[in-house]
Amino acid sequence: MKKILLIVIIMLLAFPFTNIFAEEENILVITDVTTNEDPMPKLSSRNAQSSLETRFYPTRQVWLEKTININESSYKQKVIDVIEDENFISLLFENDDTIYEFKELTKENLEYTEQKVYKIDYIKPESTLYGSGYSSKIVQYYGWLNGYITIGSSSGVVQSIMNLTISYTPITSKLVSWVLGESIGASFSTIDKVKRVTAETKNTYYYLNKSCQLYVNGSWIPMLLIGSRRTLAWSWSSIPDEYGAPIIHQNGPKIPNNSQNPTNYDSIEKKNNFDNNTWILNKSIECYENGSGSYSDIYGLASNILN
Repeated sequence: MKKILLIVIIMLLAFPFTNIFAEEENILVITDVTTNEDPMPKLSSRNAQSSLETRFYPTRQVWLEKTININESSYKQKVIDVIEDENFISLLFENDDTIYEFKELTKENLEYTEQKVYKIDYIKPESTLYGSGYSSKIVQYYGWLNGYITIGSSSGVVQSIMNLTISYTPITSKLVSWVLGESIGASFSTIDKVKRVTAETKNTYYYLNKSCQLYVNGSWIPMLLIGSRRTLAWSWSSIPDEYGAPIIHQNGPKIPNNSQNPTNYDSIEKKNNFDNNTWILNKSIECYENGSGSYSDIYGLASNILN
């Protein structure tokens, strides 16, 4: 694992984050955003408990209205929809366009955009996910690498390096000839194969992290942070002209089709159990009851852990 600069500041909480795993350098994790909404009220009627519209029952309507107001005030984002299934009542937040820069960064000096809330899932007390009597919620938040990094590079005579492979994303590779073709376009077929060139691949990242909190003694305590990463990649090359001056070609930077939830990514990575809410809740309870501290396994995002 790379050397990690990790600063953890837990405010007003008795459980510091331990068991932390992060793949990127300069990860700054700070807790300074707190919310004070009540846990979701239980329902007395068995018929109501089996409904997928419990948010319309009077006690939950009151709770939901207060909860929305508290979250909007805390995160400075609007709730645009409320959805419900057998396990959750979920708040969906506005797609507030993220402002990011297309500047080159290094793996040793990463920068991130401000994180924003994507969704908050409140576990229904009648759900089978409701564990050991703890009210809980899962906050999903997102952010971007505020620039791009070079992930793969190869230099040399075209005919000597064109069949080599270089990294295209953290989990995929491409032939140098493919990278040159992507960056140069159709004219690659006519390039002098004895020229010295440089082929590189560039990445920017979107992060979606889940923060699971338990409601204990009147406070929401963050017990688990787990992450995913989507990569937008493009090709870059430097080829000398007839006078030896380098000419830059590239088919990027690649623009996300949605800053909140992009779908035009080139690869996606998820930490083990990222999609397993049962594991997330059980692990959170385990960490709390064992007093072992909170668990974190992320790719990176220099911002606040939401709670």
